[in-house]
Amino acid sequence: MRTRSTDDLSARRPANLRRFARQLQSLARDEEESTSPQDIGEGSQVESQSAWERKLLNVIIDQVPDYLYLKDRQSRFVIANRAVAADLGLTPEELLGKTDFDVHPPDLARKFFRDEQEILRSGEAKLDIQEYVEPPSGSKKWLSTSKVPLIDDDGNIVGIVGVARDITDRKMAEERIHFFALHDPLTELPNRVLLMDRLNKAIQKADLTKGRVAVVFSDLDHFKL
Repeated sequence: MRTRSTDDLSARRPANLRRFARQLQSLARDEEESTSPQDIGEGSQVESQSAWERKLLNVIIDQVPDYLYLKDRQSRFVIANRAVAADLGLTPEELLGKTDFDVHPPDLARKFFRDEQEILRSGEAKLDIQEYVEPPSGSKKWLSTSKVPLIDDDGNIVGIVGVARDITDRKMAEERIHFFALHDPLTELPNRVLLMDRLNKAIQKADLTKGRVAVVFSDLDHFKL
């Protein structure tokens, strides 16, 4: 039995995202387009089936805890699940038609817009980007985001589809590990590793500027500072 490598799965992911986005786009388009069936009864059945599929899809994407969204070429939300909207204090319906400039601080919105416009220009996906959002609650939320271009049947890039996963706990754990690599776990004061790093940088700067470096060593009741 052949085992799929991580590279195989990563290569498949943009295609899978695009396929999912086309399904979303198709159902959204069905909602706007009218049909002209020869038989009214048949038309009602088709409309009923399409409505059921849209409702089922909405239920599915709203149950996903990750962010799922689709944007047009102007980076306006066309489809967004409940996870995206809830973190912004909105409903999915309220988020539609808005851009990141309507829901995020300007600097953050510019970063998102710049990334998305680059995807639209290049046609290349951005995978596993580590970025953050600032919900109305004020607590920073870290995300691992993948964005891919959405291509229609004629080969035109008509938007982007995005998926993002909350990695806040992982990010905080990584920062904590990094902190204690350079600080004493009991006092949280800088340890010898950080001292030597800063001392070496100070010596290098003094060498470049022809300056001097002084080191003060203090021992308080055998507790060295």
